[in-house]
Amino acid sequence: NAMKKLRDTLESGLQLQEVNVTLNPDTANPHSLKISEDRKSIKVLKGYIHSVLGCQMFSSGQHFWDVIVDGTGGWNVGVTSKPVNFENVYAQTRQWRIWGRDGRY
Repeated sequence: NAMKKLRDTLESGLQLQEVNVTLNPDTANPHSLKISEDRKSIKVLKGYIHSVLGCQMFSSGQHFWDVIVDGTGGWNVGVTSKPVNFENVYAQTRQWRIWGRDGRY
């Protein structure tokens, strides 16, 4: 189970750094997402491309994010290997993601 492996990894005492993410509006589809003024949260407007990347970049280390998901049927959190634009976020880069749909991970 992927969630058990993730939980075990987090509980193993690794030196993790919490990351304060600022969202990059240049990577969000302006027709389907509204980014908050402080660039810390989004509101889904319409459409199907609901991706936005953070401004921070890392070349090494172990990092974690606390994400609050409010009233949605699904979500994704992930990491990309390089910066991309919103139009082809899935096609442009290798990525790792975890997602939830209808209460399942």
